[in-house]
Amino acid sequence: MVLKEKQILQLKRSLDRIYKLKSELLKLVSESTNAAVLRSKIAEVLILLSSIVGYANPKSEELEEFLREANLRFIGMEIESSPWAAVEHEVQLFCDYINSTAFQFTKDGVKILVKKRKRA
Repeated sequence: MVLKEKQILQLKRSLDRIYKLKSELLKLVSESTNAAVLRSKIAEVLILLSSIVGYANPKSEELEEFLREANLRFIGMEIESSPWAAVEHEVQLFCDYINSTAFQFTKDGVKILVKKRKRA
């Protein structure tokens, strides 16, 4: 798939938004127990990551697996009733994974480089 400059720019904006949300998540989880806002921000990150993965060349099986796992984890997790320390731990792992993933935007697609991650 050949990407146009406009598409590359939009993908870079999506990645910038992901990094901003990641910072907001870390701050929110350490300062508050507002589960609804936390869940909303996590969902937005997952949507943005999924849209970037759609342009991956070659496909990143590791990142696709992470997205499936994160969706299941956060959808199944009762953030409102879970001990906040457990929620904080999950959010930290989620953000660490985002930090360990590099994205390169080219006309040929998005190259995704994922460092090996520790399983929780």
